[in-house]
Amino acid sequence: MAGAAGDDLRLQTALELGAFAAIDVCKQNLLEVVRELTKGLGMDVAFECAGHEQSVRACLLARRPMGRYTQVGICGRENSIPDGSSIFGKLLSQRL
Repeated sequence: MAGAAGDDLRLQTALELGAFAAIDVCKQNLLEVVRELTKGLGMDVAFECAGHEQSVRACLLARRPMGRYTQVGICGRENSIPDGSSIFGKLLSQRL
């Protein structure tokens, strides 16, 4: 579980409900923490719920090869995704 400023209660609740880790992205680098926690493998599954371009990018890059990505948050404007070399070998599916 990752959150930003003002998400302290959500992060704490996620831990209480069994989340493996809670990362405050204002204080910690999401990619570095994920790499450390997964011994460099990356996340199996990422649910992006904020709809913010930086969050989308971080979730895409933090996945393991063939890791799944689900976009939940509504992006209020056009977002660019990392170039193909960054997400090569990772499963990216879209459902409308």
